[in-house]
Amino acid sequence: WISQSESTARKKEIEIGIWGQRHRQYLKQHHKIRYYNLLTSGTLNGHLAEVDQQAERMFQLLVSALSKQENVAEKLKADRPMEWAQKTNSIRNRAAEIVNNELIYIWEDGNIIFIFRKMSADFPFKISFGFRINCGRKDAIPTLWMI
Repeated sequence: WISQSESTARKKEIEIGIWGQRHRQYLKQHHKIRYYNLLTSGTLNGHLAEVDQQAERMFQLLVSALSKQENVAEKLKADRPMEWAQKTNSIRNRAAEIVNNELIYIWEDGNIIFIFRKMSADFPFKISFGFRINCGRKDAIPTLWMI
């Protein structure tokens, strides 16, 4: 027997991927007040899911752009699989490092910092700048804008 509230709670469960889990761990270790404010207000999982989605999208775009920029394609995979694996791992590691540094581990004193860089003509970020959003207010929602 499952009560209606338990059934509703199960439906509202949000899956949080690796990026959201990393961000949660970072908040727990370095920004405990922010973490517990999100937790007690019931918005932690939604926040982590949003960060996870943004980070995953950013990671995929970075991997795609860097692969194209460095000519890591299926032809290389077929001709020289070890070189393809080495380059692909390098690209994925660099993309993960960028996502971690610019989206996951970015909270500073209640402000969230976004830094956009232009890496090539094909890169999705067309401009290079940084800005802060004050996240101390409840109605301030940090958003990563892709231009």
